[in-house]
Amino acid sequence: MMLRFYRYRFLFEAAGALYFPPGKAGNIVRGAFGTLFRKIACVPGCGDAGSCEIRGECAYAQVFEPQSEAGQGLSGYRDWPRPFVLRASHLGSWKLEHGDRFWFDLHLFDVKRPVFPYFVLTFTRLMEEGLGPGRGRARLVEVRQMDWAGNGDVVFDGGTYRLREARGPLELRVDGGEEGVRRVRVEFRTPTETHGTGSSRIRRPGIRRMN
Repeated sequence: MMLRFYRYRFLFEAAGALYFPPGKAGNIVRGAFGTLFRKIACVPGCGDAGSCEIRGECAYAQVFEPQSEAGQGLSGYRDWPRPFVLRASHLGSWKLEHGDRFWFDLHLFDVKRPVFPYFVLTFTRLMEEGLGPGRGRARLVEVRQMDWAGNGDVVFDGGTYRLREARGPLELRVDGGEEGVRRVRVEFRTPTETHGTGSSRIRRPGIRRMN
């Protein structure tokens, strides 16, 4: 079984003082992201993305409220997980001044729909409006599509998309090949809520081995 996803790196330039408190960089980046994404992607007057008649064509519904077509998602749940991950933990405790540059990564697992431009537009608007303590502002300089080795090709140069130069998604085999998988090693970098049958649990940062 192959897991396919795109890895993008968003590079920004601070337009003033900007600070990311320890352990909260990811929350700050995600803070108003969903609300702003919906304003950009949804049609005016949409009250419920879950029951919207055009949810199959709506980028917000597919990204933030994905549903299984068969009525059952992974692990028996009705809804599928959101098909993206933001990686910004390295920004914790960073203090930036005007002109300083910073970055974070987006892993996008929806490889069938052209939702990437919505992320670009949303992050551009979000940084213009300000984020974090003091509502520091920034400018999106470029977005690169990264490979496994950490090399990247520019797919957005701050004003123009260059998607014709984009490569296919990265592929990761997750079934362990012919021998299968008997044990998984998971490292929780931030507090994570996991769900089981009829219960949920907060996992603290650390390494867990699961049989």
